[in-house]
Amino acid sequence: MLASVLLVLLGSTGLQLRSIVLAVSAAVLPTIAYIALLFWLDRTEPESWNLRILTFLWGAVVAVFIALILNTTAWSIFSLLTDTDTGSILTAVISAPLVEESAKGALVLLVLWFTRRNIDSMLDGLVLGAVVGLGFAMTENIMYFGSAYSEGGAEALGSLFIVRCLINGMGHAVWTSFTGAAIGWSRGRHGHGILRFIVPVLGWATAVAGHAIWNLGATITIGLINIVLVQIYRFSEWKAFIAAGIIGGLPFVIPTVLLAYIFARLGREQEERIVRIYLPIEVRLGTLTSEEAGLLASQRLRDKRIRQIRRSQGRIASRRQHAFDAAATRLAFFHYHALRGERPDRETVVRAEQLRWEIATLRWAAKPENT
Repeated sequence: MLASVLLVLLGSTGLQLRSIVLAVSAAVLPTIAYIALLFWLDRTEPESWNLRILTFLWGAVVAVFIALILNTTAWSIFSLLTDTDTGSILTAVISAPLVEESAKGALVLLVLWFTRRNIDSMLDGLVLGAVVGLGFAMTENIMYFGSAYSEGGAEALGSLFIVRCLINGMGHAVWTSFTGAAIGWSRGRHGHGILRFIVPVLGWATAVAGHAIWNLGATITIGLINIVLVQIYRFSEWKAFIAAGIIGGLPFVIPTVLLAYIFARLGREQEERIVRIYLPIEVRLGTLTSEEAGLLASQRLRDKRIRQIRRSQGRIASRRQHAFDAAATRLAFFHYHALRGERPDRETVVRAEQLRWEIATLRWAAKPENT
């Protein structure tokens, strides 16, 4: 499905096979690295691969398709009302942030609406939003990179790669992570005031603002610096573009990345706090020992134990322990939501029993005589 859409998009721009291959490679490789970072952040209670793939494809295909149609329409309207150049600027500053952040953020809302058990915390929402953003950025980069190579060769592609994938490679992911983090935060506010509706709107508005500031501020700043470097200091066009991207782009990138980092840290602390407070319920029920619950309340201790098991018992044993930890964490979130007023449905209750059975099975399998 994704390949078909990409071929249609690229074919419509008249790109040659070589351009397509280079563009896809340049866009996909950094995406894999950034995706790996996000999955590392979400290692406490990782979502299913089905949801991860669906989330990524929504950004790479659905959100891109929606943005392509609506942004093209907006550009046509703005160009008719003003002129082509002004229409392009207005589209980049007004239409693109509104349309793209809405199309990407919609996926997180849909997950919350239809399968809310997949979003338990602010960190869950943040990661889902960032994955959607990476999918969108990958497809967008493929189109930009293909056009750049066709027009300016390898130098143009390399320069654009540095600016779009290295300097602002997490742009789309960071912006949509604000929407996702806000939705994830509201998940734990079931029946607790109007803030659960206001905060997601504020998160979306932050995403739109960050996107718009980059599109306007960074583009103008990079453009001006690029002109100065070319005309006064006689830089080559693409070397000047890289230097301008560093000087004029980073000031717009660093604040949003730092804000996303703060939200991620807060999300991590929220998860550890929930496990620390609500997992002892399973100790009383006999599912876990107090020692197991204590270790699970700290991500640092979890990671240390996983490394020790991997060194002493191998990868299979470490994966088994990771599955044990994830199942126990999900039980903590089950009690967290239930005790905050969210009535669990039958499917959720059944899932909790399955998790207890999974924990018992994994503990049995970890015994030396059963390995």
